[in-house]
Amino acid sequence: MRSRSSRRRPAKQKRQESAGSLARFFLTLVIFTWALRSFVVQPFDIPSGSMLPTLYIGDYLFTAKWPYGYSRFSFPFAFPSFHGRIVGHLPARGDVVVFRHPTEDADLIKRVIGLPGDHVVCCTSNRMLMVNNVEINEPYLKPGDQPSSLEFDIVVPEGHVWVMGDHRSDSEDSRFHDPSGTGSDGSVSRPICLSTEA
Repeated sequence: MRSRSSRRRPAKQKRQESAGSLARFFLTLVIFTWALRSFVVQPFDIPSGSMLPTLYIGDYLFTAKWPYGYSRFSFPFAFPSFHGRIVGHLPARGDVVVFRHPTEDADLIKRVIGLPGDHVVCCTSNRMLMVNNVEINEPYLKPGDQPSSLEFDIVVPEGHVWVMGDHRSDSEDSRFHDPSGTGSDGSVSRPICLSTEA
């Protein structure tokens, strides 16, 4: 006949095994979520109307992480911290991108207007933006908005892009962060991910 202690041991072992399985499950879930958010997609919600009518306040979207490569801002909490970009690629003009605000701890979403080396001017006699001496048609602009209320004539520095919102009269974009008027201050480092919604 078995003693009581030997009958209790299997139940205690089962609880320990169950707790161990639960801990492994949560650890696996955390690692999977971190990898998914770091390398594949990241959710964002739209906090302002600067991208109207393309994106509305409160829209929730997923952004692809791989098109422009990975920087420290690609990872949650900017960990691991490193400089530069791994597997970096430039966006195309017109891409809607998410990037880290140059001076604040915030992510922004805007449209790429100029790439490194581009000469971007606003505005022509037809009230249009001009990139590399070619007027660009912007069907995504919010109806009634002009391409810009501020005039500028800049060359986008290497390693940066010139970005603007689609709702130009309500977008604090590259135009408002370029006090030198050369493009060197208002241009942002390459984006961290591509919006799949626009």
